[in-house]
Amino acid sequence: AGALRSGAPSRPTRMRVSRRCTSPGGATGVVAMAGRDDDAPKYQNPLLALLGRLLPGEGEVGPASGADVGPLPAALADIKWDAPKAPEPDLAKNARRLESAITRAEWFVTGAIEPALFSEAFVFKDPDVTLRGVRAYATGVHRLFDQRTSRAEVARVTTREPSTVEVAWRLSGGVTIGPLALSLKPYIVYTDLVVDERGLVVYQEDRFSIPSYDILLSAVAPALRPFLAPEAPPIGELRAQLARGPGPGRAELLVEADRRD
Repeated sequence: AGALRSGAPSRPTRMRVSRRCTSPGGATGVVAMAGRDDDAPKYQNPLLALLGRLLPGEGEVGPASGADVGPLPAALADIKWDAPKAPEPDLAKNARRLESAITRAEWFVTGAIEPALFSEAFVFKDPDVTLRGVRAYATGVHRLFDQRTSRAEVARVTTREPSTVEVAWRLSGGVTIGPLALSLKPYIVYTDLVVDERGLVVYQEDRFSIPSYDILLSAVAPALRPFLAPEAPPIGELRAQLARGPGPGRAELLVEADRRD
């Protein structure tokens, strides 16, 4: 869930994972690597920890089953966390069902996920935070985003063989950090959902269309927005743009992601 990212990364303990999984076995390898780390969120940016931990605290993070992630928000109380898994090894069919579920629930900001679609070994990563477990992820994004205003509008869903579904979506609304309520400038998030050999989501990585410092400055000092990158276009226009091709923003995003590795 991308919000309030800033500055150059510090050098705390860091879980190294590869975005370029080339097989379902590669996705499993990501999980094995994740398992060697503890379950607490890994903050690449010390400012995020100072701002009060955007995702659940260390005592609330753990594997999807059997972990104590603290009290769930009331809006997530009806989620069937122990629902039987729903395998779908066909990548194209899996992409369609994920698109339908995300469009309906906008779980990237609401946290209203469908656990049947996720592996027990799920790992989430964005430019500043890494964590494990679907309940930790769902609870974290629900607490972070202002549920009255935040939207995750799906603009495009594509696949990369053999195991990745990419969702391009428009993030807008606001975030809550303790007593602070901050408005977000709309921007594009590119989410890679890597699935295992059963077709369950085992790894999610978010990348942003604008730099982390821009997201932070736009939120805490809105008067600076005219001097920063423009906000993402309305969802209809964005869908039309992405339908014509990835465009320079996507290319620049990949270059920025590679520089962080």
